[in-house]
Amino acid sequence: MEDQAQYSGEVNDLWFRASHKEPSRTGVGKSVYTQDRVVSVLGCTEQHQLCNPAVLGSDGCSELTGLEVLGEYTYDMLQFNKRQSQIATRIWDIVDGQGVWGHLSDLGTQALIAETYVDGGNTQLSATLPEDQWIREVTGWYNGVLADIQRNIIDFAQGPMAPYDSHTYVEPPPANETWMCNSQKIRGTAYYNFSVVSLLTILIVGGVILLANQTVIPLVSLAQRLTGKGLSREQEWRQTYTLQLQRMAYEGAQIGRWQRTDKDVPVTVYGETFGPPSDGTITHGPPTSLKAPFFEQFTPDWESRWKVSHAKKEDSKTEEDWAYVGQWSVEEPTVLKGIEGDAGLVVKNAAAHHAISAKFPSKIDNKGKTLVVQYEVKLQTNARPPDGLECGGAYLKLLKDSKNLHAEEFSNASPYVIMFGPDKCGATNKVHFIFKHKNPKTGEYEEKHLKSPPMAKTVKTSSLYSLYVKPDQSFELLVDGTSMKNGSLLEDFTPSVNPEKEIDDPKDSKPDDWVDESRIPDPDAKKPDDWDEDAPFEIVDKDATKPDDWLEDEPTQIPDPEAEKPEDWDDEEDGDWVPPTVPNPKCEEVSGCGKWEPPMIKNPDYKGKWTAPYIDNPAYKGVWKPRKIPNPDFFEDKTPANFEPMGAIGFEIWTMQSDILFDNVYIGHSIEDAQKLKAETWDVKRPIEDAEEEATKPAAPEPPKSPSDLKFMDDPVTYVKEKVDLFITIAKRDPIEAIKFVPEVAGGAGVLLVTVIAILVGTFTAGGSAAPAAKDAAKKAGEKAAEAKEKTAEAVSTGAENVKAEVNKRTTRSSAAAEQ
Repeated sequence: MEDQAQYSGEVNDLWFRASHKEPSRTGVGKSVYTQDRVVSVLGCTEQHQLCNPAVLGSDGCSELTGLEVLGEYTYDMLQFNKRQSQIATRIWDIVDGQGVWGHLSDLGTQALIAETYVDGGNTQLSATLPEDQWIREVTGWYNGVLADIQRNIIDFAQGPMAPYDSHTYVEPPPANETWMCNSQKIRGTAYYNFSVVSLLTILIVGGVILLANQTVIPLVSLAQRLTGKGLSREQEWRQTYTLQLQRMAYEGAQIGRWQRTDKDVPVTVYGETFGPPSDGTITHGPPTSLKAPFFEQFTPDWESRWKVSHAKKEDSKTEEDWAYVGQWSVEEPTVLKGIEGDAGLVVKNAAAHHAISAKFPSKIDNKGKTLVVQYEVKLQTNARPPDGLECGGAYLKLLKDSKNLHAEEFSNASPYVIMFGPDKCGATNKVHFIFKHKNPKTGEYEEKHLKSPPMAKTVKTSSLYSLYVKPDQSFELLVDGTSMKNGSLLEDFTPSVNPEKEIDDPKDSKPDDWVDESRIPDPDAKKPDDWDEDAPFEIVDKDATKPDDWLEDEPTQIPDPEAEKPEDWDDEEDGDWVPPTVPNPKCEEVSGCGKWEPPMIKNPDYKGKWTAPYIDNPAYKGVWKPRKIPNPDFFEDKTPANFEPMGAIGFEIWTMQSDILFDNVYIGHSIEDAQKLKAETWDVKRPIEDAEEEATKPAAPEPPKSPSDLKFMDDPVTYVKEKVDLFITIAKRDPIEAIKFVPEVAGGAGVLLVTVIAILVGTFTAGGSAAPAAKDAAKKAGEKAAEAKEKTAEAVSTGAENVKAEVNKRTTRSSAAAEQ
């Protein structure tokens, strides 16, 4: 390891030792500590061992040795059965490619925990390291190798995590090893463990509550009708119930005919409408009168222009062919409909390759002209709200004009001039702008990608993507009419349109006498006479004394006094039974047990191996660079905006979502016409979509004003507490009214017991009159019912207000009857 860090404090780790104090080379702080050696070497021995847990004793394990020697062990020696042999072979193959050396080769300096201590800037300043840093590093490597092995075993069982990345491809297991895949238990997010006892308890208790909730009220009502008691309060409760208030409000507004008005739940007569019909609909106006070299609104005759491809998709990374099986349709949106009758081209299949194209009436040549590309994308999928695109593309391609341009054979291999539009999958989220440029010297085409492209819109409303390329080689990319990126074709694309004028001379080589080491060990430095390289790192603490309560005669572990010999233990077959050991409880109450030895402390005289301090190299010539020569492949194209003629437009995409909609495609030369089209289409539909989206959003819950407004999921503790308190308060006056007013509590078995206690308390303590607290609670409950009734009546017509007055009269009569 070549350590070039500057440490803020002295480092005494054996591998990272830095004890030379010197002024900072970067001006950071007053002084720093630099490494003692130019290169520090850490040697490790990686050893492995195979064991058969079914074989006791030393015969069940191989020697602890190197991997190659381990591979020479025969499974017969370890008494492996067939399946154990297959498992051992699989693990050996994985470990063979996932050792410490492979781990370090893949990660480089990122494998070092010490790397996290270093400042991310150019100072290379690091915090000081602990004395056992090398142990921490090796432990980290070991844990990393184990993680690599575990990942490979999981990949073997369930396939690679990213099946479309060729470097993570894992060969499927042979037929005789598939049992290993089925026997693995891998934690996943698709399934969750649960307690069967808890689930049954919830189902049983919930069933009891539901049964009680459905039967208690009807049984109480039957008892009231049979005894003739409480009928007036029952009628009052029904007339002031929320559903009845709503029914009376609709009747007051002369909406619908109603039945079951004397029941708990009123309903409309069959065939009646519940509310007034809509008084208007949005209609779609005629298509725009704009003209352009190519303009598409997907009118009913769209199939005469657009052809679905049935070609095979070429994949240079694998030998597998992909067929374009994705289906297309022209239909109205199904999510946030927008303008009535406005249809678009829709991708109908998820997880499929799609390709469709349309030829231009005549080729489009933008030499000396502005090129305008504009179209709408609507991501309707409900896969992951609110994001409308989880993984897939929604870009278009302008295809090169050619006699061999056949729509039925359109594929990813078809030559294109411009690729433009949104693309999102995983960490990738951008609006592509790629154009193909022809090398005037070689005649070969090369893709030029926009640097730092803007992010794609992933909403479910319609998004408008516009691209302007002007004859002065400038471009502008807009999303929803807002400029998101602008620049020059000559400066903002990679690789650059024009190559460098000069390149490094490949034949130039660094001279043998070139010195590129900026610092060297001081040749004049000498080891001090008192420097003892053989002094140990740690020594015995001579000042330490044995604690007075140390129990040297007590063992640290004792046989478990509670352990019992198993009944099926056979001494002849199983050997003498020995109870397991447990920590000696006497040692927990004192400083320690067993033989006492003084602790080790850091040796104050320890200095380690002496190395000369580093100084600036007087022969240093700087970093060597090869000389520059003229680039033989240099050319200069000052007009890359003069694209080659384009003969067709195509959508060639792969997506994990369906229902992506395209509409209002404009390919032409007029920015003014494109903006006019935006005003006639997108500017009209987008506010409608926004309003519909806002209207369908769930309303924010209002804070509860009373126990009746509480919801269990919002605050379970408060919900239960308030409901129980209200139930007990009302039950002291009238248990029947408590059951009706708070049926949730009446349904629970535990609360039923509380109800019985409350009835007994009310019977023996309340006497013939209700307690003041009960009167207050009943008065508050009546006020809440009246308040709800008044709020409902205020929201309807004058007829509803008359109904409310009638309800008040009924309430007054019922109350008077109850008092008599």
